[in-house]
Amino acid sequence: MLVMMGAMSLFWIVGLVLLAAGILAVARWFTGSHLDRPPSGALVEREDTAVQSLRMRFASGEIDEREFGERLRTLERERER
Repeated sequence: MLVMMGAMSLFWIVGLVLLAAGILAVARWFTGSHLDRPPSGALVEREDTAVQSLRMRFASGEIDEREFGERLRTLERERER
């Protein structure tokens, strides 16, 4: 009898955990937070930010013209991929 009550308690605990997980999954679906991927233009925007940062470093004298050109070509090659 005691074993049966323990098994039933375990059944209820597992059932409640599954119910809670289901509720969270449905809530996540309806709020749109299941869409963790960035928008399609995010990659291009990030690359443009990298080029802007590179230009600012060159303008401030942090890097010279040769290094600027090398890094810019690297960024352009990465964009083509």
